Amino acid sequence: MKIKEQAIKTTEYSEEQAVEIARSRAMKILTERMKETQKITDSRVDILSSPSDPILRVKVGAETIENIAVAQPIQTGRNGN
Repeated sequence: MKIKEQAIKTTEYSEEQAVEIARSRAMKILTERMKETQKITDSRVDILSSPSDPILRVKVGAETIENIAVAQPIQTGRNGN
């Protein structure tokens, strides 16, 4: 029988560092899920956890621009008016 020990590594960051790490990870996930035609124009970070929480939770919101226009031919004549 083998017994394995798991070592838990904990790293402490300042609040500013933690917010930046969380923001960059969330933005990376968001950009991976976006379509290639979408472009981020603005983003915001909301801190969800309280200062006493040992883990920082953030919500990242982003505004995007996407061309949703669909080209269609213009019909002229009897039914095209």
